[in-house]
Amino acid sequence: MLDKRLVLLSALGLCACNPVPRPNTPSTSAPTVAPSSVASVAGTAPAPAQSEPAVPAAPSASPEVAALAPATATPPATPPAPVAPVSPLPRIARVAHASQRSVAARPEADSTSAELSGRIELIGKSGQPISAGDMANTLVYFVPASGTSRVQAGTYTVYTVNRDFKPEAMAIPLGSTVKFVNLDQIRHNVFSVTPGAAFDLGFQAAGQTATHSFDRAGLMLISCNVHRSMELDLLVVPSPYRTTASADGHFSLRHLPPGPGALYVWNPRGELQKRSVTAPLGDLHERVIISKPAIVADINPEPGP
Repeated sequence: MLDKRLVLLSALGLCACNPVPRPNTPSTSAPTVAPSSVASVAGTAPAPAQSEPAVPAAPSASPEVAALAPATATPPATPPAPVAPVSPLPRIARVAHASQRSVAARPEADSTSAELSGRIELIGKSGQPISAGDMANTLVYFVPASGTSRVQAGTYTVYTVNRDFKPEAMAIPLGSTVKFVNLDQIRHNVFSVTPGAAFDLGFQAAGQTATHSFDRAGLMLISCNVHRSMELDLLVVPSPYRTTASADGHFSLRHLPPGPGALYVWNPRGELQKRSVTAPLGDLHERVIISKPAIVADINPEPGP
């Protein structure tokens, strides 16, 4: 009886260990699933490994993290100097700056200056002869109507040679000085009896120089007390804008202030002419009447006083 019970319990144990498969279900062995896959399927994290975890190394702080980190209790001894922002195009900025300097230093002659130009015609009165030298002695200058022109005085030279003044006529700015140089082997005397501007420089031996400054505007007639035929027509002008006509009579006054003013034309054998003009202006035609006879120098080839 006892043996039958043992046999029955053994049979029941075998049935429990080997269950009968269900119908229509293939009998396959269950695949081996990795713990991570099981965790993802079941939705739970796998159990941590039992080994001791390694201590991670401290990461180097990036500039952004360093900027966000709180300041330490002890500040550095010397704070770092502030760094100026760098332009994204430093080379272009420097080139543009240099260009602006060059434009600012450039003179604006085109927009702030004017020109007067034209031609002078000499007309002999009562059959007076006219030579090329007469045209070369024709002086032109301009005086602006408004504003003060800065007259720059200078030093000019007149030679006494062959018993004559060279040049015979010239224009100088107000306040200028003239040096009279004697190139002859004879004595000369330079003087003027012009009202309000008379002077006498005494006698000059060969090679000597005498000077005189002219601080009065107008025409100065200068002569030699030894040789009465010598004459210098010196025009002292209160303006820096002056010129001499060319051999064919053309003249040009440049770098004038734009606007109205007076144009003066003068020849030693005529009268000073004045005309109101407005600069800029071109194609001017000025006629000068030659009424005075030409002065012929009394040249004596032999040495004398």
